[in-house]
Amino acid sequence: MEERIALFDLNGTILDDTGIWFDSVRETFTHYGKEPPTLYDYIRGFSGDYLRRYRDLGIQAPREEINGIYERYYETHMNQINLSRGAYHTLKTLIGNGVFTGLVTAQTKKLAVPLLKRFGLYRMFHCRVYDVLDKARLIREICENEEIAPKNCFYLGDSPPDVTAAKKAGAKAVSLLDSGMPEDLVTAREPDFTVRDVREFLKFFGLERFGDIK
Repeated sequence: MEERIALFDLNGTILDDTGIWFDSVRETFTHYGKEPPTLYDYIRGFSGDYLRRYRDLGIQAPREEINGIYERYYETHMNQINLSRGAYHTLKTLIGNGVFTGLVTAQTKKLAVPLLKRFGLYRMFHCRVYDVLDKARLIREICENEEIAPKNCFYLGDSPPDVTAAKKAGAKAVSLLDSGMPEDLVTAREPDFTVRDVREFLKFFGLERFGDIK
């Protein structure tokens, strides 16, 4: 098997936090006196940079101000967040078998790092990139830096934009269903593969025997 790269999204993928994440998003709308959208409507109109989604829905505040409201709510509820089923085991198995692993997330570094350290995952990634607005570009850059063709890079995410970004980068888009994201919006982007447990990701690296995945 050719050498392969394993890249991951954070929210809703490594972390089981879709509810807290979206409550934090909704808090920003409430702060500005706007009716918060449903998750379905918010994601349905999401095409890239989250700031455009806020603009579409009538919020003109600066990015830094929006981030501050979001971060305060998320941080207050961070103790309620758990890992996604099989996430720790999957990363430990990949690292233990010499697979290059990376984190490419739109989550802010301020919020991501404490959670990665709490769950013992910080050192399980060879590279960690936060506050990412263009995931496709970062995925390509990581592949170039590691001198591995994008076709041998597998990006695990849970949202429709994750699918779009991976495919735009020339990587394999693997969608984690059951994260709380609307499945029909995810599958409409035509991911290359879908899984319902993070441990299933191991099969793309010939390591399914370590994941108890039948």
